[in-house]
Amino acid sequence: MIRLFEYRVYRTQEEPVPFCWKVLFVLFMLGTLLAMTAVCSSCQPEEDMEAIGAEEDLPATIRLEVRGEELVNIATRDINESVVSNLHILVYNSSGELIGQKYQTGSSTVTVNTRSATGCTIYAVANTGKADLFKGYAIHKESYLKSMVYSLTNWDDLGKSTNLPMTGSMKSVNIKAGAQTLSTRLVLTRMVARVELKIKVKESSGITITDYSVKNIPSRSYYISSTSDAVQTTTAAHWKESGVIAASGTTSVSKTFYMFENRRGTKSISAQKDKTTANAPAKATYVVIHGLVGAVTVTWTVYLGENNTSDFNIKRNGNYTYNITLNDVAATDTRVVVDFAGTEDLSSAGTANCYLAKKVNTWYKFKATVRGNGVATAALISPTGSALAANAAISPASAELVWETNGHGKIIQGVILKDGYVYFKTGPTTEGNAVIAVKDRSGNVLWSWHIWKTHFNLAEMPTQTYKTNPRIMNASLYYNGLISRNLIMMDRNVGAEAEILYNSDTKEKTLSLFYQFGRKDPFPAGKNKAGEISIYDKDGNHLDEPALRGDKYIKMNSLISRETASIIAYAIAHPLTFILYDMADVNTEYIPSYNWIYGAFSPTTAWKASNNLWGGDVNGVSSLALDTKFIQKTIYDPCPLGWHMPPQDVWTNFTTTNTGEIPPMLDYNTTIPTYYNSPAEEKINVTVEGGGFFKTTVYGRRFFISSTSGEQAFYPAVGYRYGGNGQVYNIGYYCCVWSSSPYDNSSSFAHYLGAINEGVGPTSAAGRGHGFPVRCVKETP
Repeated sequence: MIRLFEYRVYRTQEEPVPFCWKVLFVLFMLGTLLAMTAVCSSCQPEEDMEAIGAEEDLPATIRLEVRGEELVNIATRDINESVVSNLHILVYNSSGELIGQKYQTGSSTVTVNTRSATGCTIYAVANTGKADLFKGYAIHKESYLKSMVYSLTNWDDLGKSTNLPMTGSMKSVNIKAGAQTLSTRLVLTRMVARVELKIKVKESSGITITDYSVKNIPSRSYYISSTSDAVQTTTAAHWKESGVIAASGTTSVSKTFYMFENRRGTKSISAQKDKTTANAPAKATYVVIHGLVGAVTVTWTVYLGENNTSDFNIKRNGNYTYNITLNDVAATDTRVVVDFAGTEDLSSAGTANCYLAKKVNTWYKFKATVRGNGVATAALISPTGSALAANAAISPASAELVWETNGHGKIIQGVILKDGYVYFKTGPTTEGNAVIAVKDRSGNVLWSWHIWKTHFNLAEMPTQTYKTNPRIMNASLYYNGLISRNLIMMDRNVGAEAEILYNSDTKEKTLSLFYQFGRKDPFPAGKNKAGEISIYDKDGNHLDEPALRGDKYIKMNSLISRETASIIAYAIAHPLTFILYDMADVNTEYIPSYNWIYGAFSPTTAWKASNNLWGGDVNGVSSLALDTKFIQKTIYDPCPLGWHMPPQDVWTNFTTTNTGEIPPMLDYNTTIPTYYNSPAEEKINVTVEGGGFFKTTVYGRRFFISSTSGEQAFYPAVGYRYGGNGQVYNIGYYCCVWSSSPYDNSSSFAHYLGAINEGVGPTSAAGRGHGFPVRCVKETP
């Protein structure tokens, strides 16, 4: 949850009320825009004069003291908000006729010549600077005084004077004949409200403020407080705007201004995010703020008032302070408008299940109506059970974060679905991973994508060129169709921060993610050599390995479905659910399938589907070494655009000779360090008792990639996630990576690189329900 406003209110009483008392409210709201505080105070009630018997309409002189109400807790400023520099006094009898008047400057004590009367009202109007303001016959009527208005030429005229206009009154005053000193002071209150805007950006948001403006500022006000305002909503001349006030790309702005009362009333609004233009009364005062997040323009609209939800009143003599904290996450808050023109489209050259984001605090977008790379998909592996045409569209209704690493809001700060695209904003952390999903109107996940936040973009992907070594062995037993070839590989596992980790490094580095064979969505792996898993969901809830092994995030395949399309569809709809294999899912020889797809034994349809999920397949009907093939990248491939899951022969140069072992595939696999195609100091086996790869120079194994010397590839010992219970095992001992291939044409296993602490297996086999890292190969034309 993101707090929207924090809004403190000092409310006014009905006139007359004191400017110096305070009542504090603290309100919090959901949302993505800002935190706002408003403070309002007002003036003290007047005291009625004690009744004094008097003969009426005789000459009289009254002497009274007038003072401006003190404004407490206000810093010194150019405008003196309490001083009286010039003063009009008007005295009306109970019939509303003027019986005395005085204008003076300087002194706060006034002597007025008048007539004796009972039930009089004395008005004081200060700091007009106009000695003749109340001249003319019409002023002899109290009703005319109450109808007089103070008009502005410019929106900020009130802030240009030395003092503020103030008014006050004393009611039910009895004036006797002769000289009289009134015992009660006449206290003036300000005709205007003082508004202070304190605008800042959310920490680590990357926002800069470019400008702001204030809208719907009344240009006029009655001198004497009234139950209604002096402005009409339909009269354009009654309203001013501040115009654009430049902020020069700063991260904080402070502005104090004065305005006439604008009492627009209240609305039935309970959520702060709904205090919007659509719900606001006509001509309510508001602030428009513009800013930038990288090249993306963001606009915030903040309505003022006495609370952060339902109130739209700005009252005279009010003191309002609005603390506004800007965020640019606008998924559920229509007060935030993000202009996405110019946003980098990560899918402009084609779609994929993984997108790289290089910049921090930056908005990106990708097409959200296409599954993966959008390739035509056979019914065999379709989540619907029917064939999908190329670029078969989905129709998402919303988008949201599924999980992220590094802390809440550190990798992804905002997600919005707009016009068929997911827009997401990266956080301040330079390296990490996240998954974003789109949903239908019922809240079901339709598809999801991996966001790889890293220090390079797709075009800058670090690569290495592997030269394969598919050695010809026994021609009568082994598949000899493969020849040595060059394959361009990533220099690190998908999702990794670094291409290598030395045990002398002290910095934590993400080295991998885990994938179940054939699934497109990653699962978090350890963020350090201790294997500590730590991610955060969309609400900021922390999820560690015990939490991810709870019932919410693991489920056995037999409890989901025994039908292939249904379980594939379930995997898509639950990207963070690790699907366990059922040990009771056995073939006729009582051997478990070890697959997250139920019943995936040769030659069943489920097994054939599992073979094809990542684009691999078998060549023939015999179990021949490396007798598999890569067909095409599929909609489930976890690699970025231009990359796909590697073929079976990619690691054949990681051992150097045929060991003569049987069965055939194991001729590449050995536990004899002499045959490890590694630097001399790493041609070793490291036991568990000896500390595994925690005690070696590098945290994993290195291999020569094109011959027996030269450039090396590093594979970290991140362990794997066990398909039987979802737990991570063998951290610091296993350097495993999936290929796209089934193991052979009869096995329920899949092919992977099994570089472990006491052996190297370029053609190893493992159950397809386990979670291993992946490393992609570049597509060739």
